[in-house]
Amino acid sequence: MIYIITHIGHSFKLYEEESGEQLLSARWDTLLGSCIGVVKDLEGSILYTIKTHFSIWKWRFKASIKKNIGLTLFLESKNGWHNLYELYYHGVKYSLKIHKGRKKSIFKNDLQIAVIDEALVEHIYRDKIKIETNSPEDIEIIFAMIFSLKIGNDKRIGLTFDFGQIGKTQPIDNEWIP
Repeated sequence: MIYIITHIGHSFKLYEEESGEQLLSARWDTLLGSCIGVVKDLEGSILYTIKTHFSIWKWRFKASIKKNIGLTLFLESKNGWHNLYELYYHGVKYSLKIHKGRKKSIFKNDLQIAVIDEALVEHIYRDKIKIETNSPEDIEIIFAMIFSLKIGNDKRIGLTFDFGQIGKTQPIDNEWIP
């Protein structure tokens, strides 16, 4: 299945590409120097509350993702290059790998379940992110992981160019298809 995330300012929306149906929304704000975001369903109920942390001493990124049922998950960078992130949810390991350019991959217990491709040029204050997955049941957690990494990025500056990751990255499997 293919999904599209639109990113305008502090707001994100997740759509199913084929039907155009909106599935989730998210918004972040800054509070006392920290960025805090929420992911909501279509009825406006909060599914996740996300707060990002950065440890300058360990040079690590960490996001606490609190699920509406009280469970807190942690998305953490696993290396100093910030190109590998992991999250554990009910004994399942989700990994997000960042590749050269603006591509990312999501793995579930070391098996690839999604590829993420971001637009090169942002048009009219909007960034589009395409997700192709063979695991639609995981789209909620995939969206929360992507949103966690995007909190703090403001897309209200106009036309910009983003060439993505140009430093050390994880290898990509160009043959993977959902």
